[in-house]
Amino acid sequence: MQLISLWSNARNVLYTRDRPVRTPADVAGMKIRVPSRNAGLVVEAWGGSPVSMPVSEIYNALQTGVIDGALIDGTATHAFRLGEVANFLTVGMDTTLSPFFIIMSRDAFDSLAPDHQAALLEVGRETSFLGNQVQLAEAARGIEAFGAMPGKELIRLTPEEAAAFNALSAPVVERVVAETGGDAQAVIDALRAR
Repeated sequence: MQLISLWSNARNVLYTRDRPVRTPADVAGMKIRVPSRNAGLVVEAWGGSPVSMPVSEIYNALQTGVIDGALIDGTATHAFRLGEVANFLTVGMDTTLSPFFIIMSRDAFDSLAPDHQAALLEVGRETSFLGNQVQLAEAARGIEAFGAMPGKELIRLTPEEAAAFNALSAPVVERVVAETGGDAQAVIDALRAR
């Protein structure tokens, strides 16, 4: 495969239906939809039970109480209408990101003329930056919109409140970096520097 474009979502935040989350103790026993194995490890570290399900099933699962919350970025307020079924949104703790990418068959890429390959890769770079800008802007817009909805509560953790979550998540990051090996720590360091 040939990588054409790569970007990520905004930091995942925690939408919950019935219970506000301000401390890890508030997560204890909650069933939280997670987007990945690593996000599930974070939720477990906080005391919750991770539930894997496609994003298209979150709305109904949250509405009916199959899950108590969902770890997803702020675009979900509008894109997946979680603003309709969640009553609380907690932001500010370190969570996970999900990658988005465009790939192409290596054989198909290699069959292109060199100038077409270069043009495709240039458009891919531009798409990467644009994709990330759009994700970040829409997530911020979704978080603010949730906070403006009647009957909803946007919980912005203080640095001290977030530190309680982050202290529990730190060993998860160390574990995943160790399992991944290679340049994983350098990637983490680069992301933290931004």
